[in-house]
Amino acid sequence: MNIIKDNPYRILGVTANARMGEIQKNISKVSAYLSIGKAISFGFDDDFFGQVVRDNDNITKSKNELQLDENRIENALFWLIEANEIDSVANENIKKGKIDKAFEIWEKKVA
Repeated sequence: MNIIKDNPYRILGVTANARMGEIQKNISKVSAYLSIGKAISFGFDDDFFGQVVRDNDNITKSKNELQLDENRIENALFWLIEANEIDSVANENIKKGKIDKAFEIWEKKVA
């Protein structure tokens, strides 16, 4: 379960198909918050996935993990993407804590 809980995309608050610009933006945002001793949260921080820990070590590790394409692909296998409107709606429900609703949306699409 650590591959999900400690997924670098999750720690950085982005989907697995986020552009590098968005990833860099969140790295900067998290670093700024950490530098003043404040916690920051993102939409995918729901306890359903486990408690997320954002500290300097985890941010650096996540940043380094996503430098190599091989690592990006491996971690993407275990995190959410936003490939279409269905994913977008489901991900928004996850961000609102409505995990069951997200599953319901995906089940309708698959069925």
